[in-house]
Amino acid sequence: MRTSVYFLAGLLVTCFALVAAAEPYDITSCGASTITTISASQELTVMSIDTKGIARSNAASKAFDNDTYHCTAIVTVAGDQWNGKGYCKFMDPDGDFVVGDTTTNTVNSSIDRSWKFLLGTGKWKGITGGGQYAPVTSGKPIVEGTDQACVKATGTYEISK
Repeated sequence: MRTSVYFLAGLLVTCFALVAAAEPYDITSCGASTITTISASQELTVMSIDTKGIARSNAASKAFDNDTYHCTAIVTVAGDQWNGKGYCKFMDPDGDFVVGDTTTNTVNSSIDRSWKFLLGTGKWKGITGGGQYAPVTSGKPIVEGTDQACVKATGTYEISK
């Protein structure tokens, strides 16, 4: 009986060790975008946005600190309704990277911006999770067809072992 209790206890500890705990992330990313207007009318504007920049971690863990990134998205604007879909690659100083999916939608007069991890390499292999992001600041475009801005992203991630 005692052996089976120890076995069961050992099995439970092993199972809990294999389950990754959700880790928080909190980053501020600043970058420069090139915006290409595909079509513009009073009813609908369609544009592509290509952004490159760098992220700084605000969290104690420093997850994603000093990562460089490249994002590309398609955004539509119809009146006060914004909808967008994009993908980003964040690469850390060691060369390991994550790829994520971004979604922007107008919901009840506010814009919902979400992020979902899709893939990771190296130390990020097996990453899952996601969160929200929101603009922090943007400046007057220094060149027409560009945008310079910072966003804050928060959420959680897990890495399966």
